[in-house]
Amino acid sequence: MNVKKYSINYLLYIMRLLRSENGCPWDQVQTNESIKMSVIEEAYEVLEAINSKNIDNFKEELGDLLLQIIFHSQICSEKNLFTFEDVVEEICKKLIRRHPHVFGDEKITNVDEVLKNWNKIKKEEKKKTSIEILPFDDIPKSLPALFYSYKVQKEASKFGFDWSNKDDVFKKLKEEISEFESAVTTKNIENIKDELGDIFFTLVNLSRVHHLNPEDLLEQNTQKFKLRFKKMIEIIDNKGLVFSNLSDDEIDDFWREAKKNC
Repeated sequence: MNVKKYSINYLLYIMRLLRSENGCPWDQVQTNESIKMSVIEEAYEVLEAINSKNIDNFKEELGDLLLQIIFHSQICSEKNLFTFEDVVEEICKKLIRRHPHVFGDEKITNVDEVLKNWNKIKKEEKKKTSIEILPFDDIPKSLPALFYSYKVQKEASKFGFDWSNKDDVFKKLKEEISEFESAVTTKNIENIKDELGDIFFTLVNLSRVHHLNPEDLLEQNTQKFKLRFKKMIEIIDNKGLVFSNLSDDEIDDFWREAKKNC
């Protein structure tokens, strides 16, 4: 094998070998459907590595994500659908096509212009393929619900359907909370679900108008809660106490103490 060791071609060789007749029994029987969720799992592990700022872990997780692309490409290559090289060619062409200000004569000087032009070119590409793209059609439905809501709202804002004043979103949140409280008094579960859903949706809007990603915010705050909870349990254990025997007031005191440290 005349391939540079540990290069992309070497990785392709390894994947072909794993899938071959003399390869790995597990790899041999996999299909695009059987490994599809691994793409999501590996992508989230990349995000976790970014958040942890662990460079070695980041490097490893990027490799795991790349493996999924190689794996899917190899399966499709065996079906004579396309190869990994076709995938690379397609993305290269797309990047060149959507950056006329870099690879062509077009002049663009700021990020907003780049994004507008990108979306304009994207729409033109879809027209050429005779695919009618309606609002939200380009947003993957398999995204996490919080991020999906964020993307839907951003798409609607491109049409001018947006808040003219950020303060109005906060007023809307108060209104939705009031409607939720009223729904709770009715004890009608469908009303409660509907009004609670409106609160979630408005919170996403509140994040978006302040240029914050709600998915990131919730992940960060969940991690913060985990650290504080573990610290609180540690404090309680160090005092020789049992959590289940504590009163609500005592738990509040230990929680406040934990917050000071995290």
